[in-house]
Amino acid sequence: MNTLPRILVVDDTPDNLFLMNGLLEDSYQVLQASSGREALDVVMSDSPPDMVLLDIMMPDMDGYEVLRRIRQHPPTANIPVIFLTALASQQDERLGRELGAEDYLTKPVNPVKVVARVEAHVFATALARRMDVLSEKLSSHLEPEAWHALFHTDLRGQIRFEEKTLTVVHAGAAHDAMLSDHRRATLSAEVQWLATRHGGLVDRFIHGAGVAFFEEQRAGVRMAADLQRLCAHLHLRVGLHTGECAVATFRSGSRTESTLLGAAVALAAGEDERGSFLQRWSAPYATVAACASSPSF
Repeated sequence: MNTLPRILVVDDTPDNLFLMNGLLEDSYQVLQASSGREALDVVMSDSPPDMVLLDIMMPDMDGYEVLRRIRQHPPTANIPVIFLTALASQQDERLGRELGAEDYLTKPVNPVKVVARVEAHVFATALARRMDVLSEKLSSHLEPEAWHALFHTDLRGQIRFEEKTLTVVHAGAAHDAMLSDHRRATLSAEVQWLATRHGGLVDRFIHGAGVAFFEEQRAGVRMAADLQRLCAHLHLRVGLHTGECAVATFRSGSRTESTLLGAAVALAAGEDERGSFLQRWSAPYATVAACASSPSF
């Protein structure tokens, strides 16, 4: 699966498409369109691009009209668009920015400048999206005052996002049952104790389950085995997943907290075929050993 950011380049001149593809193909998945209408078909599809590099002077529909339609369509309204055009007047640039262009670059292109601008906007867009995901996730866990302080004061600038290879341990009630308040408190305490013991961190911002994550795979496996043994009376379903994870770290009150974003928790919970379960009724130690040696881990 190609996880590179998708950049749509729109230009009616084949040489320009060839040039932009050569500049960007090593770092991005480059899509091409030779007309405004073709560009809209790509943007309005089920797999829209992450960014659009858009020429203005095209025969069937100019870039200004393409941008108007992108901005008028709610699902695509926030896709960043950079004009890349021979129109170099201040009036042209002002119109482009008024219509919602993120940037305005003129031809002939400066390759270094184009690559730097695209990289900067891709990074800024990814950061904004992660911030939105984190904000939505924490809105149901933090008190309103704490949530507001985190996202609307200087604390926002201290939020960090990292990509790491981690092993995630997920423990919840078996057979989709609900844990009582007492059992949920017991699970939370055991997860906190075991994660600390084995050198991991706890994600306290997951509803209805105990989640911890580890930089060392075997530490996660050992915690899962201990959790099964110590909490057998809770009839837990314990899952493991090792892979690339997005981690957000932030300050909440006097504490530094971390939480996982993306699919890692769902994979560990077994909501995807790539997650692996360690079920208390199926020879847990043998299963843990098998998981520890599995190539998917």
